[in-house]
Amino acid sequence: MCKLNSRGVLNTGKAETNAKVYAMVGSKKIGEATANNGAYSIKIAKQKAGTTILVYSVDAAGNKGANKSVKVIDKTDSSIPSVNAVYDYSISIAGKAETNAKVYAMVGSKTIGEATSKSGSYTMKNSKQKAGTSIVVYAKDASGNKSSSRAVKVIDKTAPPVPTVNKITSKTVTVTGKSEKGASIYIYNGSKKIGQGVVDSRGNYKVKIMTQKKGSTIKVYAQDKSSNKSKSKTTKVS
Repeated sequence: MCKLNSRGVLNTGKAETNAKVYAMVGSKKIGEATANNGAYSIKIAKQKAGTTILVYSVDAAGNKGANKSVKVIDKTDSSIPSVNAVYDYSISIAGKAETNAKVYAMVGSKTIGEATSKSGSYTMKNSKQKAGTSIVVYAKDASGNKSSSRAVKVIDKTAPPVPTVNKITSKTVTVTGKSEKGASIYIYNGSKKIGQGVVDSRGNYKVKIMTQKKGSTIKVYAQDKSSNKSKSKTTKVS
């Protein structure tokens, strides 16, 4: 009996005491040892998972025992998969992983996608995830060896909605309205910026400006923390 896995460098088992034990891959001898007290250990170089090793013994009288065949067991962890950028509009996750490995994507304890790597690449379908969500991806090879995990954050690529703008008159010194929470509000008269502020936690903004001439065209837009810019809301000073 002998045991070997792809992590080890020892082929161990039992044989007749004082017999010489040989390990072969094809016609190449990869190691030998003498059995002591009915057991042996042979130091060998690491072998590729799935490799067939033949082991046989020769006793002190030169009698050769029958061959024992053993396959190298895959005990090497799957490599950590790579993950391409994931955006808040993405409905798939892609990257590279060990060929034939199963790749899983998790949000917390929930599996949001899985796929099998083909020719070193994978693509899995998933539902859209909220910007800032942490997705953990790992691989598991055909022998059940699990890789370490790789975490990626969902990138915000969605522009804020067009902000609302309450009535602006020639006497207005504070422009108010609603927009995406936390976004910055920019107010322009032509090419001149006349005000800037931040939307509060309730989605409201208040931005101070100098009074503007009646009939002037005012443009207001929002820009979120990921630099996504909304379309502008245009209004006339009454």
